[in-house]
Amino acid sequence: MTSLLADSEHAVLLEKLRAYLRQYYDLDERVRAWEERRFYSLEVELTNRCNRECFYCYNSSGRSCGIPDLPLDFVQRLIAESRAAGIRQIAWLGGEPTLYRELPAVFETAAQNGIENVLFTNGSLLTPSLWAHIAPLTGRIMFHLDTIAPDVFVALNNVTQLQGRRMLAQTLDNLDHILASGFSPDRIYFYVVLTRLAAERLHETLEFALIHKRLGTTALYPMVRTGRACSTSSTWALNRHELRELYGLRANLEHRPELMLLGPSEYCKHYQLTMAYVDVHRHLMPYAGLANPEFEIGQRSLSTLLSNHYGALSFSTLGRPDPSFGLTGVCHRCRHSTFCFGTRTTAFNVIGTATQSDPFCWET
Repeated sequence: MTSLLADSEHAVLLEKLRAYLRQYYDLDERVRAWEERRFYSLEVELTNRCNRECFYCYNSSGRSCGIPDLPLDFVQRLIAESRAAGIRQIAWLGGEPTLYRELPAVFETAAQNGIENVLFTNGSLLTPSLWAHIAPLTGRIMFHLDTIAPDVFVALNNVTQLQGRRMLAQTLDNLDHILASGFSPDRIYFYVVLTRLAAERLHETLEFALIHKRLGTTALYPMVRTGRACSTSSTWALNRHELRELYGLRANLEHRPELMLLGPSEYCKHYQLTMAYVDVHRHLMPYAGLANPEFEIGQRSLSTLLSNHYGALSFSTLGRPDPSFGLTGVCHRCRHSTFCFGTRTTAFNVIGTATQSDPFCWET
């Protein structure tokens, strides 16, 4: 009887999770793209410059990184070739993409090609004047703010007390302006990188996003020791038991216990299966931080690369119809694998292979 009840409860949670993923992560469209052997979305690093220098930054972005931005003509070419490849959504990243001078032109070109713009931003430079240019062209915002506590903000972002307090205040003002402009809070995803510092004040940060600002959902990402995070103390990272508590806190505050079925995955399974990544060096890869395989775009067509290397970039090489069968360890047999794929970049950077179980997951 207990087993039957557990199975019944699990089925109910799965259905609720399916509805959540439909609303926030385009589940049905991604499943369709997977069935049609194409990608649904692309993530593109426009710049490696950033006005912050977070100690955990996975790609060591900073104020003087010395890496050129992607040229506008190259980005516009990517957009045209993305449309030819069936891409329906592009997420623009950095560094901090609002530092990219031609961002309004990029958004306009994408919108003209029928592609949804998603902006990943720390929000501090998303001023009312910039927002006025891109608001009608923006589908969603991934708003990165690890904490609303000024002292923690200063420590995380490697700025002085005065700089940090001003930056945090500007970030919150910009968020208020975006909401006041009529942009739906359900289209703003509030996300936090989980470090020991951020964890200490996570409850008030999530309450701020979900209760005070009434944003639709939040996303938590465990810190991975890659990029600048490699030089930080290991004590700043959280273990999987601590992570479980924090993900449980988030699920409770959102009144969505079904989110625990995703473990610490950055994104749901079909997001990872239908997304490809272009970095500021013009490399194409399956996912941020997962540089295996990696292809140089250069003069080659993005649509051709996506087609010729579809299996490797989409994890299809792990097996169809379900790539989870090709994973090893707990991820191979986990009963949550309907929507959870583990985090392949975490496995790659921590263990050395993308096929291993997610080492941050409390199920392992």
